[in-house]
Amino acid sequence: MFTLFIQERILRIRGILALLIFIVFGTLWTSLVLPLSTAPYSLSHTAIGAFGLAGAAGALGAARAGSLADRGFGQFTTGIALVLLFISWFFISLTEYSLIALVIGIIILDVSVQAVHVTNQSMIFTVRPEARSRLTAAYMIFYSIGSATGSIVSTSIYAAYGWSGVCLFGASISALAILYWIITYRITKQITVESETNKKKNTAIKRCFRLSIYNFNFFHALALLHIKYSLDTRCYLPKKKQCEHRLSAAAGHVR
Repeated sequence: MFTLFIQERILRIRGILALLIFIVFGTLWTSLVLPLSTAPYSLSHTAIGAFGLAGAAGALGAARAGSLADRGFGQFTTGIALVLLFISWFFISLTEYSLIALVIGIIILDVSVQAVHVTNQSMIFTVRPEARSRLTAAYMIFYSIGSATGSIVSTSIYAAYGWSGVCLFGASISALAILYWIITYRITKQITVESETNKKKNTAIKRCFRLSIYNFNFFHALALLHIKYSLDTRCYLPKKKQCEHRLSAAAGHVR
């Protein structure tokens, strides 16, 4: 698995991007309980957990992002999602004044994170489709480290600077992800184009191979028919001569 980190640059690039977005993801969902459980809301843990239902909208964004990534728009989808991720923190920062703003922010953030997550996997698997299991394991390392980092740092920031500090941290990491995407845009685009080209070449080679097999089978069948016809002819000609010989002998006997 560790050899994949060395061999595949796209895994390293998209893995670091996953690390950043899941720092943001962990920052929100770990620290969210802190402002909601105190005044002025003082919500129960059950009520706070219900906000997770708003994040279910991320599944819709993930499905659409996966479709765009499969059509070659992975980089474009990633850029739009990261910008939305940054914008979501504006609504989340209004949590102390409006729960509606919080819900809007949660939906935007979750859609953005899931879109980048699915796009990352699509782009990574395109490079080495035969190593999907190892690529998934390697990618999820970044996922886990990012989530854990966001959880640890966000609670410490909340204790020192409150909810405003948490939102500032989340927005900063989101901005850093955008900057990282811009820096690696050209390299990622080049790798994606090369992988697509190689994929088309492999597909063409497979088609030619299948066609050659079909042609071989066709000509092989013709050869078998030719041999069978030749054998039938050889068997038939002696019988014909034997019949002619018997007829001539019978005619001489009659005479």
